[in-house]
Formats: sequence, C-alpha cells, structure tokens
Amino acid sequence: MDLQGTGAMTIDSSAGAITIGGDAVAQAISIGNSASARVISIGSASSASMALDSGVGAFSVLADTTLDLDCGGALGINSSAGAISIGTDAVSQNIS
Repeated sequence: MDLQGTGAMTIDSSAGAITIGGDAVAQAISIGNSASARVISIGSASSASMALDSGVGAFSVLADTTLDLDCGGALGINSSAGAISIGTDAVSQNIS
C-alpha cells in the first residue's frame, strides 16, 4: 500500500493506540529517509515524558552535524553491563 497526499495527512485515534509495525514480521520501519531534508517530531512539547525502547539489542543515535541533549532536570547516563565511554574514538577533539 502506498499513501501519498498533496496536503497534510494524519492518522488519529480517540479511543486506542496507533500501532505501526506491531506484527511479528521482522522488517525495517523507515520514517522520513528520502533524499529531502525533513524534521521528524516525536511526542509533544506538553507531554510529561517520552521513551525510546530498543527492546533487545543495540540502540544507536547518529547525527551528521550536531547532537544536543538538553533537559530541564537530571540527566542520567547509565550502564548495567559495560563501560560508559565519552570521546574514545580516533578523532582528536576537546571535551568540555
């Protein structure tokens, strides 16, 4: 199925969850991965929290230019099974 619109498109539910890729078929889910630059928003500026859960396996965040982590409260970086490394690649840059 291929859905394309010339204006805004929404998928809404007033009585239950919206699930994408909820079946047991192991296929990739791609969001905004075309050649065009896009802003992808998840969650709401007024929401209390947002969680990204990889379930099992690794979880990676990659940025070609800048990655900012900014919070109004505490920021925790934790590991239950390995070292936490900051600035350990082969690129010589200051850490401040």
